Parts: sequence; structure tokens; C-alpha cells
Amino acid sequence: MKLLSSCEWAWSKYYVDFICEDGKWKFWKMRLWPIYKTDFYMSWTNHPEMEPTDFPFHNFKPSPQKPWEWGKDNIYPIDEPEIPTPYEHYEDNIPSLWDKYI
Repeated sequence: MKLLSSCEWAWSKYYVDFICEDGKWKFWKMRLWPIYKTDFYMSWTNHPEMEPTDFPFHNFKPSPQKPWEWGKDNIYPIDEPEIPTPYEHYEDNIPSLWDKYI
């Protein structure tokens, strides 16, 4: 009997801005940084094709370059989201890399 899968492993990073309102911290803006996804029933470390997959978001634009792929000899990319710094006033400082996607 063959199982039909609708489950997937997904590895993503979130780029999140928080805001403090009435002494409580809340999500203000959130962006998703997809890295890869693969079938749930197959180990992501043994996936035979390890090809990038586009995510069908309503505002998705195709990546101008091939996404990073897991591999024992691959080095994690240096162009990942920056660590946020606290601020008193907000100006949308989206890293220039994001300009290609929004």
C-alpha cells in the first residue's frame, strides 16, 4: 500500500519586527525567509533531488538566483536576514536583498 503524502518538512527563517503598545510586545511586521521544503515521509538529509521549490504566496515573486540547498559541503549563505537592532523610531529598513522579492 502506497501512502499519499500531503505533509512536508519546511525550514524557514522569520524576519520579525515587534512593537510595544501599552507595555505589551506585539508582532508588528513579519516576513518569511523560505530555505527549503521536502516530503515528510523522506528524511530531508537523504532527499535524492534536493531541488529548490517555489512557495505559492499571494505576493510571491520568483527568486532572481537559485536558493541555498542543504549539503554536507555547502556553506550557509552570508546574505541571510540581519539580526535586528532596537529602535525608537521605525523606518522600513528592508535589507536590499528583500527588494527583489517585494
